[in-house]
Amino acid sequence: MTAGDRFGRRAVIGEGALLLVCSCAIAASAGDDPLLLGFGIGLLGLGWSGTMIAGSTVLTESVSQESRPAVQGLVDLAMGLAGAGGTALAGTVVATVGYPALAWSAAAALLPLPALLLRSRG
Repeated sequence: MTAGDRFGRRAVIGEGALLLVCSCAIAASAGDDPLLLGFGIGLLGLGWSGTMIAGSTVLTESVSQESRPAVQGLVDLAMGLAGAGGTALAGTVVATVGYPALAWSAAAALLPLPALLLRSRG
């Protein structure tokens, strides 16, 4: 039984998002401390895993059996393109304003998620 089965997919997505925000805050404030930065990056992996797995489950459960491969493929393509574009943008942000600004920007990008999770329950 997965955490999503036990606690609910949206709860796992919410907890994963909270880990991601904590990860961003820790990474942004790590300065030159490699242990603190490593801890932040570790939380990033946990948060990403929770949101990714639970989110994929919500996605596949929300479409018909026949549509699942096409929808999942389209979402995987969109994630790959977003990852590539985000990587290029992240390099530019780090080069111009620094790593903390990148980390805080990533945290800000998560701000709409709680509202979306609450809205989808209704």
